[in-house]
Amino acid sequence: MKKKILIVAGGTGGHINPALNIAYFLKKKDWEVRWLGTKSRMEAEIIPKKNIHIYFIDFYRFKNKNIFSIIFTFIKLFISLYKSILIYKKYKPHIILTMGSYISGPSGLAAWLCRIPLIIHEQNSIPGLTNMILSKIATKIMQAYPNTFANAILVGNPLNNKIIKLSLYKRKIFKIHKPIRVLITGGSQGAYIINKIGIKLIKILKNKIFIIHQVGKGNFKKVYFQYKKYNFNNFIIKEYIQNIHKAYKWADIIICRSGAMTVSEITAVGLPAIFIPFPHKDKQQYFNAIYLQNIGIAKIFEQKNINIYDIANLIANLNKDKIMHIINKSYNLSIINSVELIFQELNKIKIY
Repeated sequence: MKKKILIVAGGTGGHINPALNIAYFLKKKDWEVRWLGTKSRMEAEIIPKKNIHIYFIDFYRFKNKNIFSIIFTFIKLFISLYKSILIYKKYKPHIILTMGSYISGPSGLAAWLCRIPLIIHEQNSIPGLTNMILSKIATKIMQAYPNTFANAILVGNPLNNKIIKLSLYKRKIFKIHKPIRVLITGGSQGAYIINKIGIKLIKILKNKIFIIHQVGKGNFKKVYFQYKKYNFNNFIIKEYIQNIHKAYKWADIIICRSGAMTVSEITAVGLPAIFIPFPHKDKQQYFNAIYLQNIGIAKIFEQKNINIYDIANLIANLNKDKIMHIINKSYNLSIINSVELIFQELNKIKIY
């Protein structure tokens, strides 16, 4: 019997890309893979291009503003739950795999109500609220970092094959170029605070660096003209970098948020990093990055305490010999075969 799985993921590249890495592997193993997402987010454009059938439910983030807002949100979530049940009844998947976005809440609960095995994967070192709730009803819990859940299976974050190949290549030929190659990214959505850093760095370091800067959708013109305002030419601006592995290969150092997938990729590649975590209340991005700071290959600057001169000094004083010694330590933190481990766990689920 051909196994049928519905993957629930959406919102940002950090949720979609690891789920796609799993989907590709499952399809090679002759599984039937379909997707559940929302029409208003990135997955609506990306997933159909990957030849994967996608279903849609509405996305509603819980907003604790007033009693009417709370009641309205719960009504919308109930509708999403009901639509998820209808999709499951129609498609009849053997397994539901959720990847941690808000859409996982109603779809995960629907899986439990329909008695379909629910598998959750937590990408961060600190679990999100949705996965904390779903962990109480999940058939199996997988996690990227140790000790996130007490009863979960450690599998890492599923990496792209190109990242895995690069991890071996980069460690053999790591070098610091002149000018120093700086990759800056605020993630697929961009980040205002990080978008300002590139201009400040060029003003300090001038022709000592060359920057590739991913600015996020809708930010290209604004950031481009800020660079050009000071007559700089040692930069390339992109809204979104399609082949991030090529950017990692090019770079000597990266300045970025510390989302789960970004940290996992940088850990595998062994790329020196300056992390500026998004200031979540639970500091999940900070704790994602702390392992790399502890071994010395990364430095964390909290958003409220950014010192651009300290960042410029770190970049200007990159030391190849010191970095070569450290990147081998980062490799030991990486779970390169995450996709295979996840497949093994999914394949253990009995289907009827």
